[in-house]
Formats: sequence, structure tokens, C-alpha cells
Amino acid sequence: MGGTKGQANTMQNLKITQCKGEGQGSCKRCDDYGVWNRHWMSLLYKIEGYEGCYCSECVKEIKEERKNER
Repeated sequence: MGGTKGQANTMQNLKITQCKGEGQGSCKRCDDYGVWNRHWMSLLYKIEGYEGCYCSECVKEIKEERKNER
């Protein structure tokens, strides 16, 4: 990931952009699985078609899941 704010990655047909904002936030997927998590907003990502922001580890897992669905 990495890069500048708003940078998009369309790998595997997913548009991924950095979340905007200051301070800390939490990853929706980690939250859904009951994992306590806190990340700087600049380290969280939005995925087009998904609600909320996600940490880089969850983005990798979502991309892998999508790849395996094909």
C-alpha cells in the first residue's frame, strides 16, 4: 500500500484509497471479528463497495478472498 492520500489501487478490480482524517480509527473487519484495534487514519484504507475503513492486513485478506472467488 503506502503512497499519498487518495492514491487508488485497482488491483483485482478493487478500488482502494487511503482513509482521510486525523487521529486514530479502527478497522471495520477487525472490529467485526472482535479484534481490538487502533490505527492512525492515514494507515487505514477504504475499499470501493465495502463500508468502513480497513487496516492493511485486512485489505490483503479481502484481496486474497476475492482472488479465490474467481
